Amino acid sequence: MKYLHYYESATKQLDQLGIEYEIIQGEIISIDQMRNYEELLGFSLPKDYKDYLLEMGDGFSLRYETPRTYLEENIIMSLGSDSPKLENELKAAKDGHYNVWGLNLIEDSIGCWECDQDELSEENILQYLDWNAEEYLNECRRRRRWFPIAGIGGGGETLNLDCNTDSGSIRYHDIRRPGDSKSAYIADSLDVWIAIWTRYTFSDPTYSNGMQGFMNSICYSIEGKFPWTDMKFLPQLKNSSI
Repeated sequence: MKYLHYYESATKQLDQLGIEYEIIQGEIISIDQMRNYEELLGFSLPKDYKDYLLEMGDGFSLRYETPRTYLEENIIMSLGSDSPKLENELKAAKDGHYNVWGLNLIEDSIGCWECDQDELSEENILQYLDWNAEEYLNECRRRRRWFPIAGIGGGGETLNLDCNTDSGSIRYHDIRRPGDSKSAYIADSLDVWIAIWTRYTFSDPTYSNGMQGFMNSICYSIEGKFPWTDMKFLPQLKNSSI
């Protein structure tokens, strides 16, 4: 099994920490269904993604809440017990932090992709470009073959398979900024992405104040490759066995 062991490793870590989690298993996608989707799109989907749908199901996800105690420990460690900001940050931690990792239903991804096609059309882009920005236009054209597999914000921020390449690298995209150069390169492929994030039980990274952030705001602040090795995650949730 290509992907199952990643999730088993992540849930084993959560079990050891006594953190409850929820797994949602989607329906397995057939080869024929996959071919129909690709015919609709007009291009092939990366093999890693098709393997995922065939093994884990359509809409598979893992969800859990980071207990407040873990957040408090990380905030105190990051700021120091004598920090004047400590009290406010501990209050902001509230009841915990909700973590969810999984891929959209493929029907939802296709619907999102179709909306992106309208936003990325030549006509739409040229309506608000009043300067010679051929590089920007070319980037928009390239993103028409980005396939959104995970929504990570409420305003059109998505993580996408770049179907211009065989490997299907994972890219961040904000449809409100169609050709913006700020587009974090998350990983070389879906398989690599899942393998990397399993190390942190799919938790969100933390800011310098020890609070967990959200991937959409973090991704937008990054140009180029996502700095997985430099990014801080909750130490208690890091899976050292991988």
